[in-house]
Amino acid sequence: MSAKIAIKIADAKAFKRFSSLANNKELLSALKKRIKDLPDGGKQFFDDFADASDDVLKKFVEKPELVDAWKKIRAANPEVSKNIGALEALNTPKGSRPDPRTYLGDEYVAKHLAKFEDGAAFIFTKQDI
Repeated sequence: MSAKIAIKIADAKAFKRFSSLANNKELLSALKKRIKDLPDGGKQFFDDFADASDDVLKKFVEKPELVDAWKKIRAANPEVSKNIGALEALNTPKGSRPDPRTYLGDEYVAKHLAKFEDGAAFIFTKQDI
């Protein structure tokens, strides 16, 4: 019982911080819903952004759909999931996204590209063809 109360208090504090940055109540409501709809009720999201700057949190308030981008990236690459630039890029339509070096950094990009130095393979299903 006390663990549930502690979680509710932590959630209330996190939402209060978002509320203090919001100018639009509809966007704030949309953000709260997206966070609460996460599989763990937003616990991992709050953990990831507990020390985030107000500027980063405000981006979530202005674009609640960044929570969905966070969820996708978190599942694939937790290392990048706290990077607001990566979340914004994922939220941008393919073909319009910025160069990954602008938000991931040269070291990360070089490390990622090194995985493909010996080539790459693609797996297609019948639905892909």
